[in-house]
Amino acid sequence: DLDASAAWATKSSKGDQRKLAVTGFCWGGRITWLYAAHNKNLKAGVAWYGRLRGETTELQPKYPLDAVADIDAPVLGLYGGKDQGIPLADVEAMRAALKAAGKPSEITVFPEAGHAFLADYRPSFRAEDAAAGWAECLAWFRKHGVHIVGEPNLATLVAADASALYARNVLDFLKLVIDKDENLVIDREDEII
Repeated sequence: DLDASAAWATKSSKGDQRKLAVTGFCWGGRITWLYAAHNKNLKAGVAWYGRLRGETTELQPKYPLDAVADIDAPVLGLYGGKDQGIPLADVEAMRAALKAAGKPSEITVFPEAGHAFLADYRPSFRAEDAAAGWAECLAWFRKHGVHIVGEPNLATLVAADASALYARNVLDFLKLVIDKDENLVIDREDEII
């Protein structure tokens, strides 16, 4: 639960929920959009190839396209043009819905990328698109007042070890980063490897 994690970070350390940002990959990308609709205190978000539409269930009652009207925080969506799980038509529908609703969000499509183009441990990894997406992610957070400590360079992280990029908490796979201005960034990983 992202609300509980943000509350814990605020209570347990120097976190400040008024400076909250979120990013996520795949399932976490979907959650990034939904959390932007849920938490009115969110400062910014970056959604990496998060599913935008699907069949609703009791556990997944809403998708990002259903929540556009409630998204107030600026969210950057990063998608692959050749993603076989997220149709480009859905990405364009989200872009159009955000624009029609006057939301401060943007979507970038990397035309040759598929799903999980940032995941260097998968065959879908595309170094050029990953580096460009990472740069856009950091620029988006900076633009909206979220400054990540040390602003890690993707090439350095990939060369060192993919696990450095995808920090995991054993219980809920949450990464909490508090920057020098006490901004809190929550990163939810999409899968266990």
